[in-house]
Amino acid sequence: MDVEGLTIDVRNRNKHASVVRGVSLSVGVGEALGIVGESGSGKSLTLRALLGVLPKGTEVASGSICYRGDMLVKDGCETDKMRSLRGREIGMVFQDATSALDPVIRVGDQITESLRRHTGVRRRAATVRTIELMGRMGIPDARRRVRQYPHEFSGGMRQRVMIAMAIACNPSLLLCDEPTTALDVTTQTEILELLAELRQEQGLAMIFVSHDLGVIAEVCERVCVMYCGEIVEAGARAEVFAAPRHPYTLGLIESAPDIEAPSPALVAIPGEAPDPTAPPAGCRFNPRCPMPLEDCRSGGFPLIPLPGERATACIRHERTGSLRHRRGPEASSG
Repeated sequence: MDVEGLTIDVRNRNKHASVVRGVSLSVGVGEALGIVGESGSGKSLTLRALLGVLPKGTEVASGSICYRGDMLVKDGCETDKMRSLRGREIGMVFQDATSALDPVIRVGDQITESLRRHTGVRRRAATVRTIELMGRMGIPDARRRVRQYPHEFSGGMRQRVMIAMAIACNPSLLLCDEPTTALDVTTQTEILELLAELRQEQGLAMIFVSHDLGVIAEVCERVCVMYCGEIVEAGARAEVFAAPRHPYTLGLIESAPDIEAPSPALVAIPGEAPDPTAPPAGCRFNPRCPMPLEDCRSGGFPLIPLPGERATACIRHERTGSLRHRRGPEASSG
């Protein structure tokens, strides 16, 4: 998938503003791309736009989304291809399985509905496939539990049902919107291991959204860092986490606790994330930046290409390393 200049607008009676601006990214066959940033940075909206499931009141204003040569969004307008690929070629795992699953329909029926709609198989074959999928997801006694309702499953098991539904039609690309956020650490690890196994077995490409740097470090080969609706740094995960070239990326790394090298105090990013509908002038991060220049308070800040297929939106990127206090998630995750 290739995304160019994606801009998403919020429209209602009181407000019209761009909350995601000029996002460009790509993911190759079998590759995992991470999108990381604080809550409200535009990560989930970007992911939903790739599947054409933006919430009410938001819309793609401009940009293009291309999947395997098929144009899904052109000049901000969704094409007929999007509907035919959604669920069949492109699957999605949502953050809150409790909200995403219909509470009054058995989980098995929700999975078989997707299978029958996109593959045309008969009900009996779809049921057999559903039981196989639930068993593959690590749900015990799948033949019995296929007839249960979402409230009869734990949070981790509901998330496994959601993954089963997302991969039921053997998609090539899986979009993951913070699928482990609400889970305990043990269940989170199990879900991440399951996703890794699916990638290896099926050659799945993945775009994984999270605010957890440790999860991104474990799952993804490349990473995009978003702030206030814009990508401010991108590159190979190991290089970005080892030597960030934007002060926001560095702030995220240093504010994340490291259980292998505990620090008496975390280095917090000062201030608060701005309202994405009313961002500050110039570099969006300049009010919180430890090294702003006068030039940072005006003009636009597109990504600057760096060696090694990296990019940053910081005009003082060569000085970012001098601000570092401690090592980040890559040090402990390997």
